[in-house]
Amino acid sequence: MADPTKAKTKGRTKRQQGANVVTMSSERSVPHDQDAEQGVLGSIIHNNAAIYAVREAVRPEHFFAPAHREIYTAMLELTEDLDPLDEITIAARLREKGKLEMYGGLVYLAELIDVTPVMANCLVYAEIVVERWKAREAIEAAREMAEAAYTGGVVGKSADRIRALLRHLDGEGFAVSPPRIGDLANEFDAWFQDPDAAAFRTRTWCGLDDILGGIPEDRPMVVAARTGNGKSALMLQIARRNAEHGIPVLLIDLEMGARITAGRALAGASGLSGTHLLHKDREGLDMFSIDAYRQALAAMQGLPLRVLQPHGALSIDKLDSAVRRSIADDKTQLVLIDHLVRLDAPGIGDYERQTNRMRAIVRLQKETGIPHVVAAQINREGEEEPQLRHLKGSGEIEENAAAVILLHDPSPHANSEHEIKGIVAKNGNGRRGYKLLRYSPATFTMD
Repeated sequence: MADPTKAKTKGRTKRQQGANVVTMSSERSVPHDQDAEQGVLGSIIHNNAAIYAVREAVRPEHFFAPAHREIYTAMLELTEDLDPLDEITIAARLREKGKLEMYGGLVYLAELIDVTPVMANCLVYAEIVVERWKAREAIEAAREMAEAAYTGGVVGKSADRIRALLRHLDGEGFAVSPPRIGDLANEFDAWFQDPDAAAFRTRTWCGLDDILGGIPEDRPMVVAARTGNGKSALMLQIARRNAEHGIPVLLIDLEMGARITAGRALAGASGLSGTHLLHKDREGLDMFSIDAYRQALAAMQGLPLRVLQPHGALSIDKLDSAVRRSIADDKTQLVLIDHLVRLDAPGIGDYERQTNRMRAIVRLQKETGIPHVVAAQINREGEEEPQLRHLKGSGEIEENAAAVILLHDPSPHANSEHEIKGIVAKNGNGRRGYKLLRYSPATFTMD
């Protein structure tokens, strides 16, 4: 593919030639492909329909040469205005911005077609352009991290930025060919016929499993209740019981301290009163209780359950990094987050922040393929039975959750075992309904 800065310069002004020479000299310092960038633009001028094939994956900033960024931007604007794309219309749009002569004028636009060898290869050229941009972004992020290390800066922040950037870059560009439904059906059949596959399905381990059919794998499941109505107890029970059945679990506990979490887990596993354990009331424990406590303590040692309790605020990016690291290091198969509103998220106002939290978790579950369970808060006080509309950020939660469990405790201050209502208010993979669950505030269990 010809280089218009070295060929066909006859008839150009010195200013046009000089502008392109400067561009090329800078291009040698970082990953780029001048030919591919020209190929994309030339293909679009030759066949305007090509822009519809590439515009979802290619953005102006993906081009390295400033001239190419401006030309592609002009093409997108003309397409939005339903105008044709040729040398004349593109030149006119650049002239309106005072950038036509700066980037080669009509001569360079005309040459874009000449230097494009195969017009049908527009998608191939576009993929190259995006890949070179990814390389430049990765190099810049690594340079920033190295600079932070040399100057005594905060390396952790740079590392988090690189991890976030790599995840972002992984989603840029062109997707692979979608699988055929027949291939998906064969994968399903392999799972369906495998007698061991069901053993690794995560469950709530309470009376709602026969309604839910297990924890959904496609999108998050939400457990919501008013304060003191048992949502944290159910989250810990889900984590502990799945771990007891050999499923590696990550519990991201943003609600309680480490000692309280451990004490509650031991109470649930031993059947002892959490009050005795958390208040260190050893005199209230008889010989049989002490034996049950020791057995529960021994059983805890081998559980594949990790509990993340960050000291400061947990941002969406840090959540993402923690989950992916846990999957890589511990083969995690279930993630629980207690609870949603305590995640630090960008946005103006509570609703926008809640939206960003939920969408980030949905994306994380889709990308990792690991089931997520999220605790959420009911925003209405009183004894009325909760409904989906009572959730904080209800619209976004309801839309993005595969299933929503609402817990209603008509006696939230009762200290003895009593019934609470577990309501499956949404279930994208099955039926809805409710069960009366036996809730023990002493042992923090729900059956």
